[in-house]
Amino acid sequence: MPLRSAFICGTILVEHKRGRFACPLVFPQPTGQPCPCGDPHLAKGGCLVTMSTCIGARIRYQLNRDSDLYKHVYK
Repeated sequence: MPLRSAFICGTILVEHKRGRFACPLVFPQPTGQPCPCGDPHLAKGGCLVTMSTCIGARIRYQLNRDSDLYKHVYK
């Protein structure tokens, strides 16, 4: 997902940089393609997700926890 904006989050004890990630079907340019999961947010500008922009936080969201390699390493 492309980064739409970033800000410093001070709502917890340790301030950190967070980003707002937008739907790639809408941002930066609308593609006109339908949403593959049928999400109704597409009509209202697409989905937005807020998450930390540090490497470790991004990896947590990108891990495929159903893969055999992940299950093997996790054991």
